[in-house]
Amino acid sequence: MATQELETPSQKEPHIEPDQKQTTRLYDTVIVGAGAAGVGMAIALMHAGVENYLIIERDSVGSSFAAWPNETRFITPSFPSNSIGMLDLNSVAIGVSP
Repeated sequence: MATQELETPSQKEPHIEPDQKQTTRLYDTVIVGAGAAGVGMAIALMHAGVENYLIIERDSVGSSFAAWPNETRFITPSFPSNSIGMLDLNSVAIGVSP
């Protein structure tokens, strides 16, 4: 059976006014979502020396966390008195804690 590719509105070229110039920028990495994991990934990329990345978020930064029920928003470090330099197992990146 042959398949047919349909063009959806998201695949169409965006409308550009004649006096507007369209630019293209290439990124090494694109992160989808600016929640804790997305921001943590950006921090991890920075630690790895990757600076050419883009975070895409359909709402605002941290909006997924704001949508959590109030009872689940209180997050504490795994090691509140971390005097021995252990990593916080709940952190999203090295050197940060929730």
